[in-house]
Amino acid sequence: AQIGGPISWNVALPESNAYQPHSLVTAYLVYLSPVPFGGPQRSLLAEIAASNVSLTHQELLPVDTQIGAFTHVLVYAMSILQEQTTPRAFLISDTGATVTNLSFLDRE
Repeated sequence: AQIGGPISWNVALPESNAYQPHSLVTAYLVYLSPVPFGGPQRSLLAEIAASNVSLTHQELLPVDTQIGAFTHVLVYAMSILQEQTTPRAFLISDTGATVTNLSFLDRE
């Protein structure tokens, strides 16, 4: 199967105290995965610098991306030390549609 289109997620809002863990995030990593918890079978789609991410971020998945056995999109936060151990997982929903009673009227 093939998919394509926007992938959206919300970035954590800043904490009200002086220690703000969100400020330690340097990038977000977006993967395709056959399971919702990651693992070695995942495939990197994009690495987005945290400075380029808005509070509600949207990344475009290229049209006709082959998903094979992948069932989830995973988003990990990355710090200067390491990748987050638990991702935010999204189940891929690929819905097909059929068009009927289509007509074409040519007025040349």
